[in-house]
Amino acid sequence: MIRKKSQGLFEKARAWVAQRGFHNIRTAIDKDKQTHRLLRRNDKEPFLPDLTAQLNGRKYYFELALKSKAVRRVVSKWKLLAKMARLRGGKLYLLAPYGHRAFTERILNTHRIEAKVVSF
Repeated sequence: MIRKKSQGLFEKARAWVAQRGFHNIRTAIDKDKQTHRLLRRNDKEPFLPDLTAQLNGRKYYFELALKSKAVRRVVSKWKLLAKMARLRGGKLYLLAPYGHRAFTERILNTHRIEAKVVSF
């Protein structure tokens, strides 16, 4: 469930993605244009990317990188999204609000996840 506090971050993230020329933008909070769920074989719960978009025929994944105590779940989700982006010729962008960048970079370096961190 998306918290009310995060709703503003989703709108800010959507604006950031649109400003960079991406199209066919889908978000996890939209009812009509929701992102597709991704499911791993061994996981019971599906992963839902925060935003997806296309540019030049390639699919890009965007994730709000917020501090979390469920680090294992975050790592699993980011690894899956990075792999899906790589398979589709795109890239994973982690959008880190103020105060969350160090947490995000620490996880990326520790677990060797290919992603681009953007402060916004």
